[in-house]
Amino acid sequence: MKAYSLDLRTRMFSYALTHSVRETATLFRVSPNTVHVLKKFFIETGQLAPKPSRAGRPRAISAEGWWTGIKPFPKIRQNLPPPDRI
Repeated sequence: MKAYSLDLRTRMFSYALTHSVRETATLFRVSPNTVHVLKKFFIETGQLAPKPSRAGRPRAISAEGWWTGIKPFPKIRQNLPPPDRI
């Protein structure tokens, strides 16, 4: 989900200074939690700009070393009959 624009954040915050959170949320068609979080974010940081987006979930295994962690299936080999019986 993309962050709301700085222009919309500024208008919401300005309106929320003189109106309730619910009135602001209804007017701008956002959830009351969005307005509350925006006000809290401004109090903590002093700015309304959105945080930089994260690149996503970090990979658990690097692209170069993904194959090294894969082991053959030892249980399958143990349960197979000897090659002369097949």
